[in-house]
Amino acid sequence: MIHEDICTYLCIFNYLICIFHKSCYLFAMEPAQEIFQKPFSLNSSISPPGFPAPWHWHEINEIYICETEKMHYLVGNILYEIYRGDILLFNSLDVHRALPPETENYARKMVLFQDTFLQNWNTTDYELFACFHHRKPDFCHYRSPNPEDYEKLLLLFNKGMEAIESNHPASQLKQQMILTEILIFLNEIYAVPVDRKDHLKDLSEEDFIQDVLLFIEQRIRDEITLPQLSREFGISVNSLNGKFKKITRMTVHQFIIQRRLQLACILLKQGKSVSDSAYDSGFGDLSHFIRCFKANIGTTPRSYALAYSV
Repeated sequence: MIHEDICTYLCIFNYLICIFHKSCYLFAMEPAQEIFQKPFSLNSSISPPGFPAPWHWHEINEIYICETEKMHYLVGNILYEIYRGDILLFNSLDVHRALPPETENYARKMVLFQDTFLQNWNTTDYELFACFHHRKPDFCHYRSPNPEDYEKLLLLFNKGMEAIESNHPASQLKQQMILTEILIFLNEIYAVPVDRKDHLKDLSEEDFIQDVLLFIEQRIRDEITLPQLSREFGISVNSLNGKFKKITRMTVHQFIIQRRLQLACILLKQGKSVSDSAYDSGFGDLSHFIRCFKANIGTTPRSYALAYSV
């Protein structure tokens, strides 16, 4: 489920958060796994309950197929509720984090590829990477294919696995053909707009937390307190923090600090002073900002700024 107004903030938010992750690696993990280094790979994984899925990004496109009965997924500040068979698409600007169930196995399939793998297959008449690189401001990463389309995608996935494992001289050609078919298939699915009203029939915890995330994002440079949020949303402080942590796996305070540090890093890289970066990112106390920065980034704001100065 996604809030009706959230996607309009996606492009700017993801761009800012991606710059932050690439510069200081505080919340996103540098992709060290072998599958993220290959031009094309497929992966089917099952992790035990309680699997710690961190924020991450990668310089590669990802087709994520949910194989878990029900879970949540954060992409930037957008919270999705997804089910078995649902699809999410990520490009290199999408910082994302799975929130798998704590009492069930976490199952998923991934198709990962670099644009260069199909460089000669893309044409001026047809853009293979349309749903990854040519997105409208209200782009939604999520789609829920019908059972027939889901089975078709799984069939292509299995064919891709066979092609990768094959020693046939035409193995790479087969892989390229299969990936091309997958992308054409996805472009057709993502060309159909998602009617968000279908996902907003009843107010749920996910919708509620989505509203809280948006409220924080719009006021991140201002003073934000739990009592203020409590009054705004008509819920006790304890209930608010409990609901927020249940969905996002972090407290409201932790989320606000992380978001402000992201902004501060961007401002420091742009040449702003330490004090201006602190106040412009929402820290009201300079000493508190320096302590938070050093504890999370591993260096002082001044040293960080000097590292990026010309």
